[in-house]
Amino acid sequence: MTIDPVKVSSRPERPMVSALRVGSTLAGLAGVSMLIAGAWAWRSVSIAPPTESRLVFEPMMQDVGPVFEGEFRFVTFRVTNPNEARSYRVLGGESFCDAEGCIFWRGEPTTIPPGGSSKFQVEWKGLGAGRVDRKFSVYTDAPGQAIVQLTVSGDLMKTGPVALP
Repeated sequence: MTIDPVKVSSRPERPMVSALRVGSTLAGLAGVSMLIAGAWAWRSVSIAPPTESRLVFEPMMQDVGPVFEGEFRFVTFRVTNPNEARSYRVLGGESFCDAEGCIFWRGEPTTIPPGGSSKFQVEWKGLGAGRVDRKFSVYTDAPGQAIVQLTVSGDLMKTGPVALP
């Protein structure tokens, strides 16, 4: 013998369905709240894995001082791998020219062993007059550092050196 719950229940069907909807809505809101709280807590934790160290670029900004317009300067940067277990590679860098000057990557792709360091150069040529800050990109295989922005700055002067007779 089967019992039909609608016939046995003395309560109307609508309030029961409404109560289920309210309960599921509250449970859904609680789940969303827990999801937001979890995401907020995750956001405050460092994104880099605890066993991985980031490459250290020095300096992040290199000032070449006063430079005559169109004069080239070689600028040297150093990259250090503080990681004790893994090598990383510097894959290359950006070269470009625009109205404010040119940056030419002069480094080679290189592997930096654990605890090691390496140097690379860029060639910088400023155009115009006044203070110029040029950002360029360096590409690596380090987690979270696929692209690293570095800056070369200089004070450009319009007139060049005067030749003495």
